[in-house]
Amino acid sequence: MNLLFKHRKVFITFSLLLLFLTFFRVNTKAYTADPSSGTYSPNTSYTVTIPAEPHVANALGVEVWIDVSNATVTAATPATGNNWGAIYVPRCNSNSSTFTSSQVCFGHVKSSGSITAGESIGTITFTTGSSGTVTLTRTTSGLYENTSGQTNVTQSVIGTYTIISAATTTTESSTTTTISSPTTGSATGATTLPNTSANETSGTVIALLTASTLLVLGLVTYSIVNKKNLISNQ
Repeated sequence: MNLLFKHRKVFITFSLLLLFLTFFRVNTKAYTADPSSGTYSPNTSYTVTIPAEPHVANALGVEVWIDVSNATVTAATPATGNNWGAIYVPRCNSNSSTFTSSQVCFGHVKSSGSITAGESIGTITFTTGSSGTVTLTRTTSGLYENTSGQTNVTQSVIGTYTIISAATTTTESSTTTTISSPTTGSATGATTLPNTSANETSGTVIALLTASTLLVLGLVTYSIVNKKNLISNQ
């Protein structure tokens, strides 16, 4: 009876671990990039959207902090309309601007209602380098705020864009290319993917597989020990 009680505790522990890992992966969401990847031309300007993925209930405000590597940020524009407040708070350069050459940082608040998943928080415009990969990284300075207070986001790569000289370029005189959402059209000079960070998705799958494996091992261990206990009692 003592052994049965002990191994029931093991089973409960593995079950709780599974729930914890699942909850942890869901809460890694905060805001992403759309598109989250693509093939871009060198030394060319592109604009990507920042969709909201609130990890708190009834979020009223958000602070966006994104590091940009192998590209030069030329603009960071908070969204307008859709009940976004007329005033946003610049956070870069001692709260004097919304971006630097390698960082995006601004706060935005709803004038009414709450922030919903998928809606645009704003856009980032950057000029690619001559080769390599452009990377957008969400940092832990970012946060969401509701009536209970502020909750910081987790750090994660939300966008990776490969620079290839042979990529298709725009035929217009302007070198600036705007990336549209896959639901509204294709982008010139880039291959778009759905509005989901591949890094988030793969992390969720790995966490769930790990937790499931641990749960199965726990059940197998419990079954073997329980059988041995029954045999020894006969």
